[in-house]
Amino acid sequence: DEPTSGLDYSTAKGLVRLIRSLARDTRTPIMATIHQPPADVFAMFDACTLLFDGRAACCAPVHALQRHFADIGCPMPPDSSVAEHAVDSSRALAAAWSTSQVGKEHVARMASTSFASVAASRQSAGSVRGRSGGDGPAPLPFLSALRILLRHRMGPCHRDKKGFLIPRLLSRMVLSLVVASIWNDLPRNGSGMSSRFGMIGAICVSFSIHTAIFVPAIIEDRALFLREYNDGLYPLTAYCAAKMLIEVPACAAGIVFFTTLTYWAAGFQPSLHLYLMYVLTVFVFAMGSIAWTHAVVAGVSRTDVGTALTVGTHVLFNLFSGFLVPNTDIPVWWKWMYHISPTQWAFSTLLDIEFRGQPYTICTAWVSGVDEECIELDALAELKARGYDVAHADRALGVGVLAAYFVLFVCLAYLQLRRRFGGSVYSQA
Repeated sequence: DEPTSGLDYSTAKGLVRLIRSLARDTRTPIMATIHQPPADVFAMFDACTLLFDGRAACCAPVHALQRHFADIGCPMPPDSSVAEHAVDSSRALAAAWSTSQVGKEHVARMASTSFASVAASRQSAGSVRGRSGGDGPAPLPFLSALRILLRHRMGPCHRDKKGFLIPRLLSRMVLSLVVASIWNDLPRNGSGMSSRFGMIGAICVSFSIHTAIFVPAIIEDRALFLREYNDGLYPLTAYCAAKMLIEVPACAAGIVFFTTLTYWAAGFQPSLHLYLMYVLTVFVFAMGSIAWTHAVVAGVSRTDVGTALTVGTHVLFNLFSGFLVPNTDIPVWWKWMYHISPTQWAFSTLLDIEFRGQPYTICTAWVSGVDEECIELDALAELKARGYDVAHADRALGVGVLAAYFVLFVCLAYLQLRRRFGGSVYSQA
């Protein structure tokens, strides 16, 4: 209803261009009322119905209006634009339209078309009823809807510094500087092994709880999702996939910066292959944590509840990851939590990347403080001896399990949204 009212020329032109783009991309007819449009703005519309005194004064494609005016006996002056003539001569156009052969044929055609035949033609063309109960366009195929969602959402999200980029990109960069400054140039002895062990655990804990700051933006996006999904603009699967793909560029950039700085600053093994596995593991784990946050928040409507549930579940995953409490010391009634914790798999995989097959020098000083005995130990065997169950650690298996967790959490988010909003969205919101 009057989308350009109160807007300057440039903004009005950009808005109509956007509306036209959305109509074409989503294959959705859009009707709009507009008063005194500039000529180039008016030309962006496909068809025009001129109303005067509550009745149609003309109805024709915009590009054919000049010829249409001549056909009904109300030609356009040479010094006037189509839009100006339509507004200035609306009374004369209404009178000419009602008595012209074109107008009479149009009225007869509309009178002979029943609502039942319109509904039947829409159904035969593949249209469906909108989720709020009205007639609406059929949802787009998955790939088409996904392409449109990414086209119209990814750019604005990545330009939103305060709401999107800072929580995702800048926060990871700051975290990398903190981690690199604490665990810097660690020696390859017993003390260095313990420090690297602590660093790996801190990375896992940080990247899981960190996603709680995404909750307000996820809740805020819900209103737009409800309107669009209720109108049948896209399938729910496309929406869930788009939300994850939009996260990928910022997450990947932050993870590459973080892992590059921390891996070499801490003095991890100088191997390109192991470095790339380190980057991949942290990235997949971070995306899985984001997917879990979406799955949790999909079931709630309040930001405080979503934040509390996100932090609470991540705390449980971290407590029983085998880092804070060795697996051998976890009570038997909590063992199940250790086995389902995604943090445990990330932790074990990173341990495997750094420690497998790497000897560490352990020196024990005698009581006199003069003599000491130094031996070389396998790092993973030493950690297992200390009560940390890392015998199953395998980098390829770990990355695969983390990827499976990511897919599982995306599916849970989809099921949560479908459970809550699968029918009439506004009645359940």
